[in-house]
Amino acid sequence: MPRKTSITLLVLIIYGLLIGISLLAINSSSVPLDLSSRGMPTLARHFLFVLTGFVILIGFMIWNGRGINFFWRSADFWFIVAIFLTFITAFFGRESNEARRTIIIPIIRMSVNTFELTKFFLIIYLAKILSNKRIYEDQDAQKLFFVSLGLVVFTISLVALHNLSTAFLLLAVVYTMIWIVKLPEELMKKIHLAIGVLVILGLLVLVTKPHIIQRSSTWSDRIEKYITGNYSSTDQGLLTKVAIAKTGFFDIKPGRSDLKYIIPLSYTDYIYAIIGEEMGIVAVIIPLLYLALLFLIKRISARQRKPFNMLMVMGFGISITYQAIIHILVNIGWLPETGQPLPFISLGGTSMWVNSAMLGLILAAHKASLQDAETKKSPSQPVDTPEPQASDNEIFTNQDIPIY
Repeated sequence: MPRKTSITLLVLIIYGLLIGISLLAINSSSVPLDLSSRGMPTLARHFLFVLTGFVILIGFMIWNGRGINFFWRSADFWFIVAIFLTFITAFFGRESNEARRTIIIPIIRMSVNTFELTKFFLIIYLAKILSNKRIYEDQDAQKLFFVSLGLVVFTISLVALHNLSTAFLLLAVVYTMIWIVKLPEELMKKIHLAIGVLVILGLLVLVTKPHIIQRSSTWSDRIEKYITGNYSSTDQGLLTKVAIAKTGFFDIKPGRSDLKYIIPLSYTDYIYAIIGEEMGIVAVIIPLLYLALLFLIKRISARQRKPFNMLMVMGFGISITYQAIIHILVNIGWLPETGQPLPFISLGGTSMWVNSAMLGLILAAHKASLQDAETKKSPSQPVDTPEPQASDNEIFTNQDIPIY
């Protein structure tokens, strides 16, 4: 039992280390932002994001299996909410840098990145439809699955209109979740055929009507610069490479970055480069922390008896890891410039809250699996005591569906 319980502690330690690095990095990288704006200091605002994120994490973890069953039962509703929010944002959201990614909540005037919420709800919905045993043996259910998957892709296409990198991230998460469960070969062939058709259609749209996708010219310029290496002296892609090149392995100098005054969005999209410039070895430790977190999440997922829990846990873990990998690879110059915050480190309330909720549900699933194991070990119930009724999320187990 102690060894199993320690997984929760290890996850929280990694979370705490990432948050600690975040506070140091934001304290330094936000200086240019504070110099150019008034109001609450950025570090204080970020601390509030961290504090509320921690409350969300603990709240979801304490909610335990009840919270997971709540999301299982209401996954369809939250998916509809995700489609609605994505549509409203794509066509009526607040425009910034030629793209719409946020909406303003009336009265409190708070900006919310709805694409982060879309990611959260999409993973929950996909976990539910993939945990439906019928799609592995019933052709009618497989047709319904394709309709559901089509709605997922439609939602991601709305995201792509204004945030192509997040759309690619979502597609990668969706495909990985589909790959985790071993769908029938014929069904996988149809999915791959559909992916091929979508790729061709997407390329045709980009070539013939590039104006449909916001900032398509920006994307093409970034890809061209990445391939040719023809950067100007003020390009983010070149400046982040300079910051990384200045990294001294044991040269720890928090707050002394020079490039934070030059690199745009150094407190969000390019915070890893600033960490590398200022804290050397910490930049090496960060990827290891994310990999360790994924390893622990994989162990938690493997212990889930319920397919929905297993898929939800892995979906959340994959999302956090993929986002971190994209951010780091962009910052070290291995991918074209794109804006993805570093989970638990970059400035941003919605991202912090959504990732905290994901981690909270992951720990809730772990706690629920431990309680299930303890229940199995307890003495059998008396004959006159009725057996507890299984919830809908317990109708079948991981052994009922093939899983890689």
